[in-house]
Amino acid sequence: MGPTKDGRTKPDLLAPGMSLLSAGSVPSRTGECDSTNGQTAGVVRKQGTSMSAAVVSGTAALIRQYFDLGFYPTGIATPQNSMPNISASLVKAIILNGAQFLTAVDNGSCMTSTVSPYDSIQNMGRISLTDCLYLKDKSNAAWAQVHDRIRILNGETQTYSIQNEMDMEVRVTVVWNDESSPSGCQRCLLNDLDLVVSVGDKTFFPNGNTVADGINNAERIILSVKAKEKVLVKVSATNFASPYSHYALAITGHSSSSPENVFSKDDSYKSLCFVKNSPVLNTAIVIAIPAVVGTILGVLFMLAYRTIPKKYGTRRWQEHQSASQASEIHYQQLCTSDISVA
Repeated sequence: MGPTKDGRTKPDLLAPGMSLLSAGSVPSRTGECDSTNGQTAGVVRKQGTSMSAAVVSGTAALIRQYFDLGFYPTGIATPQNSMPNISASLVKAIILNGAQFLTAVDNGSCMTSTVSPYDSIQNMGRISLTDCLYLKDKSNAAWAQVHDRIRILNGETQTYSIQNEMDMEVRVTVVWNDESSPSGCQRCLLNDLDLVVSVGDKTFFPNGNTVADGINNAERIILSVKAKEKVLVKVSATNFASPYSHYALAITGHSSSSPENVFSKDDSYKSLCFVKNSPVLNTAIVIAIPAVVGTILGVLFMLAYRTIPKKYGTRRWQEHQSASQASEIHYQQLCTSDISVA
């Protein structure tokens, strides 16, 4: 969890990493990943960053393929629209732009934590490819607009205009690669870009803030827009250490008819062992678990204390007892004998 030492919000987003079905290598068997007699062979369920990292990298690969095959901007593969070399900043901007907020995260061992938008647990939310790009009749995004490797000079502001034909949720994300900062820096962002969205007399700032973000190099704004309302997206080079920089911008519109985010009303975490809003239950569990564990350890210790000398060290134990008895007899002889001094 974040934040970093200089205050940047981390992680950027979340990805599934618990009990995922993965390939289990069985080199000696042909077709080991196929089902055999109703049993799953050659696959195994695992958890951890080894699983979640694969989900994110796989999503990034599919986004690259989307542009390479010319799906942008029509949502249908069109070879003449191929963009085979999009930047890493654009891939990141697209992934962050489609991420969906969660209400809680599973910490394992029957423990959950409630989370908030843009906090240091989920930040921009859970990765969701179907919300990232427009795919005709298949995606949650009704349209998408991207801008890649856009050069911007220090002090410059660039503006993009959008107007929807219907009520929509509009998402805007800007990402750029910043230059390396000196070791030990406290405010490490060198080229600061600021994202601002305006609708009429309303102004929206990124990452849940009410002012410009001068710390992060990934900024996102989500807002609801009425039909025919004009949306102005502004990217400003506020404070650069270098004469210019490049950025990537991803914008999507989600119509009111798009499938609802299944995570927005998910309260299944409340049925797990640890519930943040149930202090009495949690206190009882916190007290009971150490007590039970301590009792079990105490019983095991007593059994070990009585069993180990007899089972594993009988000979040494007998030798020790014989030596102790011999020492006691010798001591008694010394105490009862006459001692003469020359």
